Parts: sequence; structure tokens; C-alpha cells
Amino acid sequence: MAVEWQTFKRTVARLLAEGCGGKLALVKGDAIIGVWDTLREALHEGQKRFGQEDFLVQEIQPFLPFSRNGYRRLCRD
Repeated sequence: MAVEWQTFKRTVARLLAEGCGGKLALVKGDAIIGVWDTLREALHEGQKRFGQEDFLVQEIQPFLPFSRNGYRRLCRD
């Protein structure tokens, strides 16, 4: 998945310049497969083409919102 993320970061400026802001990019390896209007369409195409293989669907926007992934666990002394 790291390869797909690097590919997206490398091409996001071009996609924005082409007017694709707000759409979703389907990325596999070092290639942008295409751009779709909805998440459903992009995921469907990714699953159709790649089955259970990893691929990335990412919204095309100039800034990514901060997100924190993980879980919270109570600390017990």
C-alpha cells in the first residue's frame, strides 16, 4: 500500500490541475488507474480489476484532514 500512497502523493498536483478535485482516484502500484465521481464506483472498479489484491482509493483534494487511527485502552496501575 505504500507504493500506491507514494504514487498518489506524486500525482495529486497534476490531478488537481486537471480539474479532478473532489473526485476519487483508483491507484494500483505506480499507476493511476482512473478517476471516479463516487466511492462506490471507484471501489467497484478496483474490486472488478484486482479482486482481493491491495489497491488504493483516495479522494483528490489539496489538503488531507488530520485523522488518528488506533484504539484507546485504559491504563491500569
